Amino acid sequence: MFSRLSRSPENSVIFIVDDNLSNLDATKASLPKSYEVFSLQSAEKLFKILARKTPDLILLDVEMPVMNGFETIKILKSEKKTSSIPVIFLSSLTDTESLRQGLELGAADFLTKPVLPKLLQKSVELHLSVIAQQNLLESQRRALDGNDAELSSLRKGYDTLVGGHDGKHNPLAS
Repeated sequence: MFSRLSRSPENSVIFIVDDNLSNLDATKASLPKSYEVFSLQSAEKLFKILARKTPDLILLDVEMPVMNGFETIKILKSEKKTSSIPVIFLSSLTDTESLRQGLELGAADFLTKPVLPKLLQKSVELHLSVIAQQNLLESQRRALDGNDAELSSLRKGYDTLVGGHDGKHNPLAS
């Protein structure tokens, strides 16, 4: 199941989750103004807003009090409603184990702080573009399924018309 990017990627909804206000502000300032960005200071606030609004992408800090980013993504990926939302970790952790763990838990990317604005923009743009492409493929698949159903119906009608045809008698010629 894909995340439902119901608008153009340029108008996407993005949640930034970080306990540090200056990190929230810097991250938000790095993103294009066309995005609808929500800044949240904890995983608890994230889950509260997720009950009302679904983002196209989540930028998630790893090191937060109460519930860290790894615990948060486990919950996100275990819930049907949020499992397909891409999560990009933003963290000051630079060790290979943290990076591996984040990606194994389902993160789409893992960027280290301080994040270069252009790198953040490209990562976000890439993952929103992937969602848009997945949604296009899904809509094309649904259209093909509809065509298959129509073709099956036509085939049944054809079989009914020519059913019992023994090669000697043409039911259409009668």
